[in-house]
Amino acid sequence: MGRRERHPGHRRRPLLHVDTAKPAQILHFSNTGAALGGTIAGPGRDWIPTALAIDHQGNLLVGDNGPHRQVYTYANLSGTPTLARTLGQRGGIGSGTPGLVTPQKLFGIVGVGADQAGNVYVGMHEYGTVLRAFDPAGKLVWELIGRGFVDSADFDPASDGADVHSKQNHYRIDHGKPAGSDATWVGYSLDSVRYPQDPRLFLPAQHHHATSPFLLRRNGSLYMYLTGMYSYHLVVYKFDGEIARPAGMFAKSRWAGDEPAWPPNQPASGEWIWRDTNGNGAFEAGEYSQPATVANAPSGWVWHVDTNADVWQGGDRLLRRFPLQGYDSHANPVYTYASAVSYALPAPFTKVMRLHYDPATDVMYLSGYTAAAPYDNAHWKELGRVLARYDRWKTGNRTATWTVDLPWDVTSDPMVTMVGLAVAGEYLFTVGIATRGQVWVWKQSDGSAVGTWQPGANVGGVERTGWVDIPYGVTAMRRSNGDYLVNVEDDLLNKVLLYRWRP
Repeated sequence: MGRRERHPGHRRRPLLHVDTAKPAQILHFSNTGAALGGTIAGPGRDWIPTALAIDHQGNLLVGDNGPHRQVYTYANLSGTPTLARTLGQRGGIGSGTPGLVTPQKLFGIVGVGADQAGNVYVGMHEYGTVLRAFDPAGKLVWELIGRGFVDSADFDPASDGADVHSKQNHYRIDHGKPAGSDATWVGYSLDSVRYPQDPRLFLPAQHHHATSPFLLRRNGSLYMYLTGMYSYHLVVYKFDGEIARPAGMFAKSRWAGDEPAWPPNQPASGEWIWRDTNGNGAFEAGEYSQPATVANAPSGWVWHVDTNADVWQGGDRLLRRFPLQGYDSHANPVYTYASAVSYALPAPFTKVMRLHYDPATDVMYLSGYTAAAPYDNAHWKELGRVLARYDRWKTGNRTATWTVDLPWDVTSDPMVTMVGLAVAGEYLFTVGIATRGQVWVWKQSDGSAVGTWQPGANVGGVERTGWVDIPYGVTAMRRSNGDYLVNVEDDLLNKVLLYRWRP
């Protein structure tokens, strides 16, 4: 069938490689190890049995995470096994309207089981965990869901705050309903069968490399740009309905994760840009580009996609902008090294950690460290100690309109160090790491502090929230009614905090 590999120092799930030239089989053995008859070959050469269980009637349950993504019940195990029952819609999450979540559409099957009453239980995991219970007729009885861990979320700009996406989940928010009943899980954007080289299937195998989506509406489509805890890369996705197809990727150097063969065909060294030039979501030869002088990208924590779909990167020594060069025939955004523009770090910064540029107003916000407020490697992913605004950036102004010292106290308990920055409407929003879901608000006009808030009793208070443990863990928007919505990554209890604020 294949082999399993995992990094010796990592506890996440192993990567499963399927060799369809030798299709998987389920073999039958006695409790002494003697081979018995009753081999099960499954529904086709490409099936992937990932879970087995015996029910109370002595039947075998098999979870198939191949293209069918179903659970089979095999009877007559002592003779010639026969398929007695199939659970789940054939094709799983990729069937019907691909990505639309329904109880019968399965994905990432990792566990099956049954009880004495004939109920069947299915455990699913690709990102997050879903446990579903079905009655003997195949009807959903209940489900338990933990959809994320170190996950941020962003707003679909066209939805006025009604549609929110994490790296793989689509939620619809009814802002007229009470907290806790206002969000519905409507879509799952990862199709591991249709796009088996999707970076989301490989990035988490080493670290928390897929955490923070940035959503953008351009070219008549929804796009998601995705980075992670360590800002090593930026992956570009184009939504086709509910499914997000891998469309491009920026890598600062040759990728070396747990899976040595991914991504296939990448350059031997140096930074690269990949673009899915034939629209199949696979990393193929001829789809990579590199700068004329091959080297690793300048180091830094900055990734930002502005509303023109220009990509900003850098931070340690300089800033770079990759202007959008248009869209190819598969609606992939086009970026090139030849068109990249470099900018020196403006005073007073010696190191820039976050960046937000607004093309409509030509205003740049930067945060980072200065000679008077220097970088401390013990706080490696924070956004810095100083925040500044620059007007007329495009026309060359590099004199800050204002600068403010951000909250910073590494001796307090909890420590106060800012890690995330979001910009929306007339305000800026920052969050800290150990201060958990607390949010600080600043005026864009002059940098003055507006106030702060903390998680309320409706989410269990501060004690039921966790660290904001990623550099891009807060997003914000202003709704048409004047309300502000702020998403904050929560490192505890599988959730993202959503705040509503009316100034």
